[in-house]
Amino acid sequence: MAILVTGATGFLGSHLVAGLLERGHRLVLLVRAADAVAGLRRVRDALSTIGASLDERHDVTVCVGALDAPGLGLRSEDRDLITEECDAYLHCGASVRFDLSLAAAEHLPEAVRAKLRVELEAMVRREPWLAEKAARLTKEP
Repeated sequence: MAILVTGATGFLGSHLVAGLLERGHRLVLLVRAADAVAGLRRVRDALSTIGASLDERHDVTVCVGALDAPGLGLRSEDRDLITEECDAYLHCGASVRFDLSLAAAEHLPEAVRAKLRVELEAMVRREPWLAEKAARLTKEP
């Protein structure tokens, strides 16, 4: 199984990713980028700034997305990968913008709901009896 990490290109996230890779964990990284190649480049750059690296011995998949986008901005294939393969979730992503309008800042809770849906779907796949509880928890307000 894999660990989903958000914020892998940030200060805290890059240190976390380096430590997890060092211990041999399989990682799925949610990265804001134009495509997976650009996302992987961002991850490599972030790791290099802390003296770590990413190479062929590491099992890493980059999923392009954004915490502030509806459905985390994930393609359906990436969403399926996350729900089927990830059994742990480490959230290090954050908005470091302090110039957001009130309307934009109010949109951020949607990212939290989408994130919870991904986590709950993964749990339901592993534990089908949770489906009824998950359905109640993910209903829109």
